[in-house]
Amino acid sequence: MKVLGRSLVVAGGATGKVFVLDARTGRTTATLDTEPGQTPAFLNDVAVAGRRTAYVTDSQRPILWKVDLGSRGRAASITPFLDFTGTAFAYQTGFNANGIVAAKGGRVLLVVQSNTGKVFRVDTRTKEVSQVDLGGTALTNGDGLVLAGRTLLVIRNQQELVVPVRLSKDLRRGAVGTGVTSPALKYPTTGALVGGRLLLVNSQFDKRNSGAAPELPFDVAALDLRRGR
Repeated sequence: MKVLGRSLVVAGGATGKVFVLDARTGRTTATLDTEPGQTPAFLNDVAVAGRRTAYVTDSQRPILWKVDLGSRGRAASITPFLDFTGTAFAYQTGFNANGIVAAKGGRVLLVVQSNTGKVFRVDTRTKEVSQVDLGGTALTNGDGLVLAGRTLLVIRNQQELVVPVRLSKDLRRGAVGTGVTSPALKYPTTGALVGGRLLLVNSQFDKRNSGAAPELPFDVAALDLRRGR
């Protein structure tokens, strides 16, 4: 989920829906349905790319969705922005498009493919899709993405690592750095940068998947990137 203006845009996972909430009151102002029918869907992550525009990844269907919050009486809407079929971004079995961030004023989107560990660059004007050259490194189980200047932070959930990728100016290449971890990480899935600290949501999905009891209460971990811990 991401804050967009006065709204909170929430990807609804397997529901195939995006929920728009008033960020101050928590009231749901719109429910946007991608109508998956019998086709498996998983709306996963959100990137803000303008005053009233956001993009949403779908880990099951090869579609990148565009959310328009509307204005001057126009209702919020969601439409297919890009079909990845036939592009460099080839969907495979498992979780595909996951974390997403916007760069260059919303003109470029970066998306991680969890099951292959590849990162893709999407030009929102031309809809060109290209794989970011990471020098052969695969960031498998890449989940949330955080962009700090030209450094892309890739949150690898199962490995409990945050991996920095220093991107080229055109965002077509990246040098993968050493991952940072902490005992406080518990299957982190997404994060937000606040000052020099990266706040990470501890999902404990590994406990859910194995049937083990989670550690309560659920929490948010903090990594001080300036100190590497």
